[in-house]
Amino acid sequence: RFGNIIINNAAGVTVSEPIEVITALTLTAGTLTTTSTNIVTLDENATATAGSATAHVNGPLAKVGGATAFTYPIGKAGKYRPIGVANSANGSVFTAEYVASGHPSAAMVTAPLVEISGSHYWDLARAANPANGGLGTDAADVTLMWDASSGITDSGTAVVAHYNSGTSMWESLAGTPTGNNTAGSVTIAGVSSFSPFALGGTDPATLPIALTSATAAVEDGKATLQWITASEINNDAFAIEHRIGTEGLWKQIASVKGAGTSTDANSYAFTTEKLMVGTHQFRIKDADGKITQFKDVNVELVDKFVLYSAYPNPFSQEATVHFAIAQQGAVNVELYNALGQKVSTLFQGTPQANELQSVQVSAANLPNGVYFVRMSGEGFNSIQKVTIVR
Repeated sequence: RFGNIIINNAAGVTVSEPIEVITALTLTAGTLTTTSTNIVTLDENATATAGSATAHVNGPLAKVGGATAFTYPIGKAGKYRPIGVANSANGSVFTAEYVASGHPSAAMVTAPLVEISGSHYWDLARAANPANGGLGTDAADVTLMWDASSGITDSGTAVVAHYNSGTSMWESLAGTPTGNNTAGSVTIAGVSSFSPFALGGTDPATLPIALTSATAAVEDGKATLQWITASEINNDAFAIEHRIGTEGLWKQIASVKGAGTSTDANSYAFTTEKLMVGTHQFRIKDADGKITQFKDVNVELVDKFVLYSAYPNPFSQEATVHFAIAQQGAVNVELYNALGQKVSTLFQGTPQANELQSVQVSAANLPNGVYFVRMSGEGFNSIQKVTIVR
């Protein structure tokens, strides 16, 4: 337990164990990085200074509920995105975290809600207070805030949006907006259901792009993305981004022309080239940076196996080869020289069906020339040529 904590380190501070603050958290310079395990919890009467883009809590921050309004000084990725909680009670602990990306179900909205922000949202969770035996059932007023980078285009129609996990839909809680498009907030009283929350609009003009649906389907190894907008403001184009798996780096693979400024519904579609076996994720980003992620796309093998081309090829140091099999079984992947002599075993094992595997072909200790990657298993055999050039 600490009476006071002051963060005044431009390089930032990372919490390595749970911390309780009794009196005050002061954010002068640098970020305070927390996790769900190593979290900072402020007591009921503790205070916190306002944050900034360079001084905020990066991660979850917990606070014992109370009647006094409290603003969580949270943010991420160079953005300061506070959220406020007020008029609660100390039987509950409220934990807030800012998420610097669009919610995976951002396109799933129910009337009268038209859209939510596709660039960020907040997780605000409520739990029982173990210190006093509280039940964790207290309601609270919730305030969402925005600045010039939030993309608000009609502050008067901004609402508090909440994700209903029971229906898997975003719904409007309404609220009272104040301020203007570059600095403001919207507050809803007596909230009893928590996490996640986002800025939303019941008018297509609230946020630059009003996306009403986004679907993804795969056929013959290709993914087709389809989305519909109810309106667009100054939207020149959508960027299509893709990544393999769920943790890889996003890469832009295409651009689809937008409608500019339009109050009519517009439909869009994009079909990829053939994809590797495995899980793929896609998202679209509009001209204002709003991001909408599609549901995961899974590509499965039609044939017994596949051996993908090495990349890069030719290579001077190392190349990567991907492969997969339709049914689980023993697989050998070996490297041979031009004389048919085995140089090395790249893989020997029993991979799962329809699970993309990768092996590295190293040029270390090998002379320039042509080599062959041979993949074999029960009922199949495939050979691919690779070339080492320095």
